[in-house]
Amino acid sequence: MAMLKLQAVLVGSGSEEDPFTVPLPTWVMVDVDYERMEAIVAIPEDVYGEAGRWEVRKVTDSRGKEHEIIIPSRDTMDAWQAIEEEKYPHYAARRRIRDVVRGK
Repeated sequence: MAMLKLQAVLVGSGSEEDPFTVPLPTWVMVDVDYERMEAIVAIPEDVYGEAGRWEVRKVTDSRGKEHEIIIPSRDTMDAWQAIEEEKYPHYAARRRIRDVVRGK
């Protein structure tokens, strides 16, 4: 299964009752920057279906390693929002994906 890397916001206070997390349906942590409250995460390519136009950008993680992340277009973010509303209503009801994933 192919994975896409995204840069996403980190939420939570870091306490046992409110741990740091990324508010996406499914993801694997690649790197986290607690000062900037950002994370690089990998998501399975099929989470948001085939819909997607994006640019690829290189970013450096907190350990100095380079990663290629995707930057979704506005149209892609709108398509992902529609998919979330259908497949993952719990997440779509709480926030908009464009507030979570770094986009254009």
